[in-house]
Amino acid sequence: MELEEKWDKADNAAQEVETMVQDKILPCDLLDMITHHIPMIISLNELGSPIPEKTIKQLLFSYNIVMKAGTNSYGGVVLAINKKLNAIPINSPEPNIVAAETTINDETFIIASIYSPRNEKLSL
Repeated sequence: MELEEKWDKADNAAQEVETMVQDKILPCDLLDMITHHIPMIISLNELGSPIPEKTIKQLLFSYNIVMKAGTNSYGGVVLAINKKLNAIPINSPEPNIVAAETTINDETFIIASIYSPRNEKLSL
């Protein structure tokens, strides 16, 4: 991919994010917090409305993204794990649940993000 194409894609993502912030779909405080603290793992639940996976991946380009649509209209669940952790997504048939596995200092960890809508039972 040419540099100009990459620049256009980044510019399009930035415009899309700006629109989502203006429309109050994506809180700019969240982006500021991520930029300031640079967390290794980010769990997002009840996004307010569905956000395209492509947009999340462009915004959080240094993270591996595991996401699943929710069972209601609030947007589902997202797990963003810094690529340095080499996380491997775990396939789960359950709605509103995403997980990944990573190894740190010879110890294996499961990282999960679960959204439990108020009016639905969590099927665990």
